[in-house]
Amino acid sequence: MRRLVVLPILLAVIAAACSGAGNAPRTEAPPRSPRETAERFFSLWQEKKYDAMYGLLSTEAQATIDREKFVGRYEAIAEEATITGVDFDLGTPDPAAENEIPVTVTVHTSFFGDIVQENVVPLKKEAIPLAASPEATPETRDEWRVQWT
Repeated sequence: MRRLVVLPILLAVIAAACSGAGNAPRTEAPPRSPRETAERFFSLWQEKKYDAMYGLLSTEAQATIDREKFVGRYEAIAEEATITGVDFDLGTPDPAAENEIPVTVTVHTSFFGDIVQENVVPLKKEAIPLAASPEATPETRDEWRVQWT
């Protein structure tokens, strides 16, 4: 019975991660392209760095879930679904849709075995405010963000 309850939740998390991590403190430069953003998002998922994943979410996505709930959701699903690892393979986007990166995600679990899902990661370019400035209009930097839903 537990398998029937957890499997839909696990599939929902995979879909959410693929469908779309924010202004978290950073120690590295922001991704410069949609592909780099998708790669970093999934690499952070592999490393269980859910807080940093949240930092790659679009402003719109962050408005739908706060950091604590986002992190808590990923931690709870990882525990409940017995996730032991995540692998991903980014595909080549259609040239007409560079902001949609195809991805194949394999979630390894000790209870369900491997779950493979193909999806598309939607990304959005946003003007992210830089450090606080005394100017009325702060400086911004364009960054690609994940449209997580």
